[in-house]
Amino acid sequence: MDPEEIKKDLKYNKKDLGANLTNASVSLIPILGGPLSILLGSILPSVNDRQNKWLIQIAKDIKFLTDRNENFLENLVKDENFITILMQASQIAIHNHQDEKLEALRNAVLNSALNISIEEDMQLMFLNFVNSFTNTHLKILLVIYDPHKYVKKFGSDGYHDLDSYIAHVLPELVGHWGFYRFIYEDLFKQNLLIKNQNGYRTDEKNFPPMLTHLGRDFLSFITQPNGFPPSEFPKWITDY
Repeated sequence: MDPEEIKKDLKYNKKDLGANLTNASVSLIPILGGPLSILLGSILPSVNDRQNKWLIQIAKDIKFLTDRNENFLENLVKDENFITILMQASQIAIHNHQDEKLEALRNAVLNSALNISIEEDMQLMFLNFVNSFTNTHLKILLVIYDPHKYVKKFGSDGYHDLDSYIAHVLPELVGHWGFYRFIYEDLFKQNLLIKNQNGYRTDEKNFPPMLTHLGRDFLSFITQPNGFPPSEFPKWITDY
């Protein structure tokens, strides 16, 4: 189905939706029915907007793939792992508003559809990471994964250890070191980072590896595959 047709099918009547929700809320929670119904009646259209935005984007991506391989969709609907990843990612997407995380989920679905060489259980674990991590978790992984890129982008003056490097490339963390330390330790506990007790030098030839194999696989799973057009979500994982 064309994405434009999906948009038409996903349209809803907000007035009717609000009325139906109000009636249901009143009957289920008679004591709090009035204010709760008003609140939920206002929120539910936003939830539907999230769902529609997500489904339209996935529809565009699948159409992009099927236009290049006429048998792709026929094979995809038989792929049980892909169906599981799509359903899990869709549930997480509806519960999130941050475009960065939606982009990561979208990329995970695409990589699963393209049979990325990551074991099925690991793919599910990586989806849980996206769900539980903050955007700052993902940004720290990214800038630690490829420090050469960011030294080249921001310059190398003043980098004498990990903290000074992070402060320069992620200035929003300056003054929030407790938050940064918590996230760094969390990434280490999840076996995504290698702790470097001695810091690292700023010479581009002397950056030690700081992501584990698991960490690199995770970033691969949530990075947009080559050749795809931009999504409605920001391509933070490649363009940050």
